[in-house]
Amino acid sequence: MIFFYLTITSVLHFIFLSNPFSLGISFFLALICLSALMGSISTFIGLILFLVYVGGTMVLVMYCFMLTPLQLMSFCPCTLVPFFWAGFFLYSDKKMISWPILSSSISELYFHSDMIFMVGVVLFLVMLAVVEVVDYSKGALRWDV
Repeated sequence: MIFFYLTITSVLHFIFLSNPFSLGISFFLALICLSALMGSISTFIGLILFLVYVGGTMVLVMYCFMLTPLQLMSFCPCTLVPFFWAGFFLYSDKKMISWPILSSSISELYFHSDMIFMVGVVLFLVMLAVVEVVDYSKGALRWDV
């Protein structure tokens, strides 16, 4: 349950961030939490999911850095709102203490539609964030010098 709240917190960061580096770090944290959540169901599925997500994140961050100029990091207090929100729900959730241990059957993954839906929502938000951050008016990705 704690990984669920951490994943939701990382997803909510996409609303407040505009720097590609910050978006990449927030996306990477969301993927780590989601992979750990899936890894509690099946270790093999969690490992494969983590490797695929890390590869995709590396490509995504590489394209973001190639298309945007170097920007300095700045701190915005509004980015702390999702952390306070998740902390409140973690503190108020009594079911988190008695969360049952899940078995490691791969077929049980398909019965958790909320996790599969969350993966789709996270990937959609990352796609929207990359489209918003990248400026296509600068030209092609590669050019001759």
